[in-house]
Amino acid sequence: IDITQKQLIDSVYNTISKLGEPYADSSIIPTALMCSQVDEKVALAGDAADEIFNGYAWHASLHYSPKIPLSLKKLMKYFPIGKNPISKKNSLLRAFAFIQRNISEDIQSEYFKWHEYIDANTQNLLKLSPINYERLIFENINRNKINNYNDVMHFDINFNLSNDMLKKVDLASMQHSLEVRLPFLDSELVEYAISLPTDYKVNFGRRKWILKDAFKNYLPANVIKRKKMGFLLPVRNWLKKGYLKDMLMDYAKDQNWVESKVLIKLIDSHSKGEVDHTTLLWSILVLIIWEKNNNITH
Repeated sequence: IDITQKQLIDSVYNTISKLGEPYADSSIIPTALMCSQVDEKVALAGDAADEIFNGYAWHASLHYSPKIPLSLKKLMKYFPIGKNPISKKNSLLRAFAFIQRNISEDIQSEYFKWHEYIDANTQNLLKLSPINYERLIFENINRNKINNYNDVMHFDINFNLSNDMLKKVDLASMQHSLEVRLPFLDSELVEYAISLPTDYKVNFGRRKWILKDAFKNYLPANVIKRKKMGFLLPVRNWLKKGYLKDMLMDYAKDQNWVESKVLIKLIDSHSKGEVDHTTLLWSILVLIIWEKNNNITH
């Protein structure tokens, strides 16, 4: 689908303003745009393949992390990599920087570090109410502590897949009267995939290994070997300069959800490339747009 930056920016506001509640995964925008171009009433999508066959970078990290001695993990923290892993142009250095930032003594802490986008200090500076999000999540999905990699898989399917990925497709498709079916969520396939040894799915850092191997004779090599591509907007750059940054800066001065001066500093730090605040800033922008559209007072 060919689309201009202005059309994308307009779509940001149009899509977010139609939501019944704030939803801060930016990939809902291109998903909704794609759904708007489908003439059929029912479509198939590939969601859940990454979750059940281990397709994300953090899957490999959590798979190999327990094998790293605790002393080496502590030593890794002292490497002077910097605060912004995404700014590293070398892919190996970038991967190490992400691992260094998120590696932890236990698998539960490491899972949440890969998924969180605001630390306790920033939360406090923004004057957000302190929330024990781990306890809140566990209570809502009726699950106990994560003890091993298998627990991670079950937890991620119950929490992240259902509350982010599936919700995104559902919200985006409903806006355009489209029904989306997900073959990878066939119950027997899910049970089979989860029962497989992790080495079948993560093999020397190569993710979704068994799935790729199963289709190697049916798909072109350039598809099988292609690097993972997120279905994302260039939000990181938009929040560094241009209309989206200007919009958030204007909103920052005219809202009472967070401390305005701190938010402006976060925008400035992100704009300079010192720290990557993409997800945090986008989340705040979504909240403010949704609030203004729905006349919510805080």
